[in-house]
Amino acid sequence: MRILTWSYAFWPGGGGMERIGADLAAGLVARGHEVMVITQPVDSALALNRVKSPLSTDDPHWSHLGSVPIHRFPIQDALERRDTHALQKMREEIASIRRSFGADVTHHAFFSGDCLMELQTDDGAPRVTANHQSGFAALPAVTPMVRLLLARSTAVIAVSQSVRREILGLAPETLGKIHVINNGVRQTQDPGAPPEGDPVILASGRLVGEKGFHTLLLAFALLLDRQPRARLRIVGDGYARTGLEQLSVRLGIADRVEFTGWVGQQQMEDFVATSHIVAVPSIWAEPFGLTALEASERGRPVIASPVGGLVEVVADGVTGVHAQAGDPYAWAAAFDQLIQDPERARTMGVAGRERAHREFSLERCIDLYESILLDAAT
Repeated sequence: MRILTWSYAFWPGGGGMERIGADLAAGLVARGHEVMVITQPVDSALALNRVKSPLSTDDPHWSHLGSVPIHRFPIQDALERRDTHALQKMREEIASIRRSFGADVTHHAFFSGDCLMELQTDDGAPRVTANHQSGFAALPAVTPMVRLLLARSTAVIAVSQSVRREILGLAPETLGKIHVINNGVRQTQDPGAPPEGDPVILASGRLVGEKGFHTLLLAFALLLDRQPRARLRIVGDGYARTGLEQLSVRLGIADRVEFTGWVGQQQMEDFVATSHIVAVPSIWAEPFGLTALEASERGRPVIASPVGGLVEVVADGVTGVHAQAGDPYAWAAAFDQLIQDPERARTMGVAGRERAHREFSLERCIDLYESILLDAAT
């Protein structure tokens, strides 16, 4: 089967969509399928996640992921500049690439402004549209385009029940063709119990308003009154970083908080291994919550806001704790309870790892995608 993957966000960007997209492409190729990707330029992919990276964005290395060819077009940039000449030129080139590839099925991932370009260069192959995003109900300008894409899709995939509900609210006519496929996670070596010493809370992601890191800092300041030896490590970067660093100073907790910026995969795994609790304090409806799932897979209890897909990824009282989004007092209490009861925290970590392998394995995710793509192609 020849699969064209059209994705606004793709490797080497640092977000969950980019990671799962690369894993799916590699997994499908390993099963004998041929995959080609159309996506945005590397510099745009990195900027999307505010990644400060030494990567050379014009390196030809980024035109392939293993045997998967990647064609990168600055569609969003041209749309923002209203450059009709550039858009027409890209439209012709993309149409030619699609004709030459001859896809049996198109896998459209991640709704964005380039949806129209994908529709305009349609080569007639059946389309499976996967939604890794949320919040489209609040963007009426894009609603008609998203509904058109859904209407022209043979099947629709939602990454969580939360996203499924949003899609059905936007386009009730998709009811008969929508499927929920949770993102999958690779199985890693068991990091074992956290080290002895100061309790370490870990959080990671784009440092932007909707991720709720300001709530985390306020909660941590409250926690230090009860747990003065606690430490907080925040991994990631974004436009809110300076303000968050300044907030930690004003709260008098800067000596207990570390901002690391973005780190590589191995260092991230090391950070998880040396942490006692992982926090996901989002205040918006996360479509899924891959950061929470990866922490569970590595055997750490997760405290998360009960918003969007996080409700499904973190089993309250089993693999972690739900703490009210935006409420620093609730978050401080949740941290304190797990720090005071390390055996409960350990049990949650073990349960999270077992559940990740049982219900959210990457192989299971690829199995389900492959089945739906094959059905659409035939």
